[in-house]
Amino acid sequence: RNLRGDGTRRSCHDAVAAAPDDAAACTSAYITACADEPCPMPDGSGGSWSIAMCEYNATASHCFSNHYLVCDEAWMFMPASPPPPSAPSPNQCLALVGRSNLRADGSRSSCHDALTSAPADPAAACHSSYITSCTDEPCSVPGNNSDRWAVSFCQYDGITGRCYSDGFVSCEEAYMFMPAPPPPPPITPQPRAPPPSPCSALIGRTNLRREGQRRSCHDSLAAHPANPEHVCETSFITSCDAEPCSVPNGQGERVAVAFCEYDRILKTCSSSHFTTCAEEWMDMLSPP
Repeated sequence: RNLRGDGTRRSCHDAVAAAPDDAAACTSAYITACADEPCPMPDGSGGSWSIAMCEYNATASHCFSNHYLVCDEAWMFMPASPPPPSAPSPNQCLALVGRSNLRADGSRSSCHDALTSAPADPAAACHSSYITSCTDEPCSVPGNNSDRWAVSFCQYDGITGRCYSDGFVSCEEAYMFMPAPPPPPPITPQPRAPPPSPCSALIGRTNLRREGQRRSCHDSLAAHPANPEHVCETSFITSCDAEPCSVPNGQGERVAVAFCEYDRILKTCSSSHFTTCAEEWMDMLSPP
């Protein structure tokens, strides 16, 4: 709105003269240029005018004009844009679905009476209940028609252990007779996968001592000098104190084995340590 629309040479600060803290009153105003009273008035003839928008300083509670702009006067006569529609509020009557009316039998029960039905879980018993408005017994009972009823949802106070009604709202009867949604399916715990076995590295490897000779990992390089890294890392050795070495015979025993590892810098093949594995790992060609 133009503070000088009546010809008076007002300033932006006059917009908040009655309420200095009303920022909206300030930012919704502007002034047109005016040297002397009475100020010239835009008349919708299509001319251009110097105008200054009012701005609000919350710290000083001050409304002021910063600088002037030249605008077509047609902008001053445009109707204000309607405010955007507010988001619809959630239907609070949906909370009736699955709840029990404590006064369904005509008695003038209170929310606190819900606790007597399930003393082991008072919070759940309270939150699953509501009451309809009732002045005298026997209370009127909803009949699944299209009437509206004043209902109050029961609330539980975990500190005092009290179940109480907070206030009444008007709801259609239909919400009281809607079936409760089915419970979610139970979560079946999934078995955890066993941790990876260090013995799985035996799959596809060759035992250099399978013939009973006490070979070392480095002996594997002599067989394939053209590809030493591959032949080294596809080999292993079993524990052996003296020749002839004991050879796994498929009887299901556990055997101490060491994996061959290749050193690219030194170009050597060596075993670092032994680990105990079941024989069956040595016969696998691919993971189980």
